[in-house]
Amino acid sequence: MTARTRNQTDKKTPKKPKSGNKSQKWQVIEIWLRIIAYSAISITAVFAIARLLPYQQMQQAKLEEVRLAAQEKEERVNQLRGQFTRSFDPSQARQVMGEQSPRRDPNQRRIFWVSQYISCPCISITC
Repeated sequence: MTARTRNQTDKKTPKKPKSGNKSQKWQVIEIWLRIIAYSAISITAVFAIARLLPYQQMQQAKLEEVRLAAQEKEERVNQLRGQFTRSFDPSQARQVMGEQSPRRDPNQRRIFWVSQYISCPCISITC
């Protein structure tokens, strides 16, 4: 028996099936697939952002134009509000009517500026 036990102990213990190696192999494959998938998603996101940047800049430029137009209109509205309140002010009604009408007040005289020299035979005055 001793000879037999020696032979049995000298022999290597039978190896377990390689199920552990297969699961590690699948884990490595899964990790590589995840890396590839996440890399593809990241590259797609970078390209999408690169395509959206010019559009975003164009929209910002349009927004700035709209803001400037709105600011100009706001100034115009404020000016018209001032004129509106002035138009209904009884103390300034006569002045506003004179500005908006081609007719003049009967007590007012028109002055015409002439760019020529006026010479009078009686008086020697030059203007």
